[in-house]
Order: sequence, then structure tokens, then C-alpha cells
Amino acid sequence: MPPEHTDSNFGMVRDTLLRFIPIPPQNVFRIQGEIPPANSAALYQSELQMLFSKEENSGGFGSFDLVLLGMGADGHTASLFPNSPVLGEKINWVSPVRHSSPPPPLVDRVTVTLPLLNAAGQVTFLVAGRDKSKRLKQVLSNQGLQNEALPASMVAPVKGKLTWLLDQAAADDWESD
Repeated sequence: MPPEHTDSNFGMVRDTLLRFIPIPPQNVFRIQGEIPPANSAALYQSELQMLFSKEENSGGFGSFDLVLLGMGADGHTASLFPNSPVLGEKINWVSPVRHSSPPPPLVDRVTVTLPLLNAAGQVTFLVAGRDKSKRLKQVLSNQGLQNEALPASMVAPVKGKLTWLLDQAAADDWESD
């Protein structure tokens, strides 16, 4: 979907963050959601590979300094949904995703893959809401395991750090232990 669409992640980031900070436009690389997902994934992967080609990287994947992620009530992150075939991706940095079951919007998408996320220097999850509390507890109990039912638990930086920032509602189930 185009950045002007109400469900566009890039549109939300642009309107709530990017317009308030002095980042040169040439330093912003967005997934082009308005073109077919397979084309968009190939284009974005190519852009990332060109961007990271100047860096020494032993793992074959680019290494972001910082990745900010959220988590859905089903344990998904990015567009990595429970039991998706994309969770097994080992080669591509970016992949198209067929998305036909909740959560909405039910549109095909593009996502970065676990190997790219796990090559980052710092991954920070921002999780808010009571509806995520029980699933969050499951995710954190399975962190770093190959649990395809809980994609957020599969984010485990190889050399980087992982930080979880929670609001009180998301942390509620942890307080009762």
C-alpha cells in the first residue's frame, strides 16, 4: 500500500517520527508497498545490499545498528507471522509474504527476514497493550528457540543485543509470577 494509506507502516513512521527529526531524505529507505510484493522485496533487498556492501560482514547479511520492532497479539513481528514459510528463510534478506488470516489488514506484504534481523547490533522491541500480555510471556519464555508459532521469540541477535521495552499493561502477566 502507498505511504498515504492509513495502514501504511512507513506512513505512520513518517507522520509520527521522521517529520520531527532532521534526517536527510536520502538516508531513508522504505519498502515500496504500492508495487507487487515480489518486486518490492527484490528492490528493497537490492537497496540494502548496496547500502551494506561497503561494510565488512562475515555472516553474509547486512548489519543494522538498530532495529525497532513491535509485537502483535499473536506473537508476530515485522510481517513474520506464526507458522509462515518465511520464518525458514536462510538466504534472502527481504521476502514477500502472503497474508490472508488475521491480524488485519489482510494484504500481501513485504518483510525483512530473521537472518537480517538477527545480524543487527541492537534489536529493541516496543510492546504495549494488555492484549499482548499473555503472548509476550510465552515469547520471552521461548526466546531464541525455533518456535515458529511465536515469531518474535525467534529474534535473537547473533552478536548484538536484544532489549524489550514494555508498558505496564503488556507486563501485567509477569507481575503475578
